[in-house]
Amino acid sequence: MRRQYRNPPIQEAVCQVSFANGDWDFVMPSKIYESLKDEYPEKPQPVVESGLQFVGAAAEQQLKIESVASKIRFTAEGGHFGVTIGEKVVYVHVIGDYCGWEEFRRRISNAVDAFIAATGATSVERIGVRYINRIVLDVGTFPLSKYFTSPPSAPVGEFVGIKTFFQRLEVEFADSPSTLICTFGTAEESDPTKVAIVLDLDVVRTWTNEEPLTIAELSQAVEYLRALERDAFESLITDDLRKRFDDDD
Repeated sequence: MRRQYRNPPIQEAVCQVSFANGDWDFVMPSKIYESLKDEYPEKPQPVVESGLQFVGAAAEQQLKIESVASKIRFTAEGGHFGVTIGEKVVYVHVIGDYCGWEEFRRRISNAVDAFIAATGATSVERIGVRYINRIVLDVGTFPLSKYFTSPPSAPVGEFVGIKTFFQRLEVEFADSPSTLICTFGTAEESDPTKVAIVLDLDVVRTWTNEEPLTIAELSQAVEYLRALERDAFESLITDDLRKRFDDDD
């Protein structure tokens, strides 16, 4: 049975859907925005991406940094909710207080439907469901094994505790052609008596051109990847940490 916490540690949730086809030109963002502007009324903003390029004749080449606005972001509530669109891709995200899966899933569905209606996309090549959790603990609450099932360990010797750490792991699920990208480490924290730990879980699956995911199967695939992410999260934390998520503030 799905577990819901009173105080979930989710700092950001993102769903990415990449399409295998679909029309795209300069008017597409406007068409999509017309469908979403009631839900995302703030002024659309370009997403600037930078890249390196060599320019000039071979003997006099110079490295040039080019900035290109290849995507457009629609937002609501000061950026708390957002949709970012580009050629063949949609990102739906929630930053800050999590709205719950039902609301997030509704926003994913609305954004994807608007994108499909505008571009005519008929198949999907990649979906990613990512949850970034920020967990704040007292400095004196180590060892990490009290709260996490697979924590890093210090070398043999006399150590007071771990100050900082960083781990990144990519694993394939045994019963699903999906990949979990797990990033686990400390983060900045303004309170010197606290330590912040980030548990970033990104579950992705890709489909081939020969066997793409159809639009009719998209919603079920998103739901399944979310379930895999939820199971991965629960497998990495202990009951002591679960109690903290259920404590009253």
